[in-house]
Amino acid sequence: MTNVRRKVNGKTFIVLLSLTLVVALLAGTGLAYAQETQLVPPPPSVREKSNIIADSHIRALELRLQCAQGNDQIRHRIQALRDAGTKPSEETKAALKAARDAIQAGRDTLKGTFPEMQAEREAARADRASRDWVALEGHLDHIIALQQTRIAALEDILEQLGVILGLLG
Repeated sequence: MTNVRRKVNGKTFIVLLSLTLVVALLAGTGLAYAQETQLVPPPPSVREKSNIIADSHIRALELRLQCAQGNDQIRHRIQALRDAGTKPSEETKAALKAARDAIQAGRDTLKGTFPEMQAEREAARADRASRDWVALEGHLDHIIALQQTRIAALEDILEQLGVILGLLG
């Protein structure tokens, strides 16, 4: 048996070196692409703010449900008073009007913040898609502030519904 040794000539060495460089470049390009696109997770502050927004949204839905229930109770009490033939006094009418005006002011606040909230959410979606985390955090802060305003308006409406229920007996 003869011992066969292969020599690596210059061409083979250059081809192997070229392939190694191509693989390294592709891996580096893929890593850079991954860092610039979807594979870079948002910072923890964005997640925390998104959780605050979700919790505020749930709170707003709960308040809306309570307002709807309050409206139903008021409707039933008014119907019961009409069926009994009871007329409210002038003082009660004035207090009811003041409560209705306060409720309307709360509704106007809700309507006024709605377009701004939609615009902020749309801008936040665009920033999330472009992975601009700094701008996204600014939009999330503004959304949180708008939600707090809306929650305060809903709480005021709910309070005035309670006042009306108290006046109706």
